Amino acid sequence: MSLQQVKHTTELDKFQLQSKLDQQTSQSELQKVNHNKSQKQLEFEINKLETTIHEKDDKLKTLVSSCNELKSKLEEKDDELYSLKQHACRDDGAAQFQDVPPRNRRSAQNNTDKPHVILIGTSNTERIDVSKLSSKFTMEKRIAYTLPDTELSLREIEHAPDIIVFHSLTNELREKSAESCVNKMKEIVSLAGELYPSSKVIISTPTPRADNESFNMKGQLISVLLKQEYFDTEEVYLCDHSNLANKGRAVPRFLCEDDKYHLSDQGVNVFAANIRDIVDEALDLPKRRPFYNSNVNLNNGSRGGYRGRGGYRSRGGYRGRGHNNYNNY
Repeated sequence: MSLQQVKHTTELDKFQLQSKLDQQTSQSELQKVNHNKSQKQLEFEINKLETTIHEKDDKLKTLVSSCNELKSKLEEKDDELYSLKQHACRDDGAAQFQDVPPRNRRSAQNNTDKPHVILIGTSNTERIDVSKLSSKFTMEKRIAYTLPDTELSLREIEHAPDIIVFHSLTNELREKSAESCVNKMKEIVSLAGELYPSSKVIISTPTPRADNESFNMKGQLISVLLKQEYFDTEEVYLCDHSNLANKGRAVPRFLCEDDKYHLSDQGVNVFAANIRDIVDEALDLPKRRPFYNSNVNLNNGSRGGYRGRGGYRSRGGYRGRGHNNYNNY
């Protein structure tokens, strides 16, 4: 082979190699472009997914917040329903009691013929409007903050009433033991029997409180001891206020927010209705016709409307209205 032929062959091989190199370079650049395009597309999709995830996360947080809020409201409604079931709202036939002056002597005389009740109690009784409590009996109220004050007020009664109601233990339990409070209450009840043997006695148990858990538990212990003491006693009734609590803890809306001890307007309504109902029972008055809210099914739900009896002879006072309007007993 001549030199010229060798040179020609070399040039041809070089051309072929260059052609292959150019082709591979072109393919590489095309792959690079496609790769960059795919990468940008993937980055776009990733950013889009991240945005969607953030949006979903924000929605989820909003839903969780709404769910917690609804859960809180549901628990409040559940507590309210539980309380309503406990003191099955009853209508006195005079939903809005009004002070109406007697039109004639006969009306005034009829009022004096009604059973008379004296309520001796602490500050939680101050806001009970006894003139609106019931049309079936009359009531007068005397404020006594301590058990010694209660005994003094008892001795000052001039004419024996049909019923004497004591709500005198709520303040006393802060400084005295449960046993001491119960023993003093027993002395007062015995004194009432000696001074006014014809009068029946109602002991109103301590109301639930949230200012001090120890005081609240002591109040529950006092209630238990009193129920044990007067379980089978003829002329002594117990008015239980457990419908102001749920599972032993005071229902917040029934207490004043500032001290978590005095009753709110709603609490006073239920408290007064409890007293009214046990007075009805002690006087052997006809049961009040239940008044049901058409928007609330009192028979549904996992919790039953506990109507357990809480006193001696299985007497309780668990059924009040608990309406929001003050003094709608």
